[in-house]
Amino acid sequence: MFERFDANGDGRLTGDELPERARDRMMESDANGDGALTKDELQQAREGMMRGEGHERRSFGDPTAMFERFDANGDGSLTADEMPERARERMMGADMNGDGAVTQEEFAKSHQSRGGRRGPDRGQ
Repeated sequence: MFERFDANGDGRLTGDELPERARDRMMESDANGDGALTKDELQQAREGMMRGEGHERRSFGDPTAMFERFDANGDGSLTADEMPERARERMMGADMNGDGAVTQEEFAKSHQSRGGRRGPDRGQ
């Protein structure tokens, strides 16, 4: 399957190489947040699913997992350039002080105010 979708043969799958109907779901397996999937990342995701682990741990609903995954410079906050393009608008909705970065605290508060629903509530 991997080789079939790897149109440019670089050993990585990017969103534009994946079928639209499965793109978001598959990109959740992008463990290092670089916007591309490797065979290892897909294999790890598959093994996790076989162990009964869902995508909840990797989802944006888990502030700790999200920051571990996307905080490229390790500064404890996320800026738009550290977030996958498909999640930027949603994530920046948690920027409560308007400084252009979302801290773990801001995200956790936004998440809690929504009762744990996925993605920050842009109305707050």
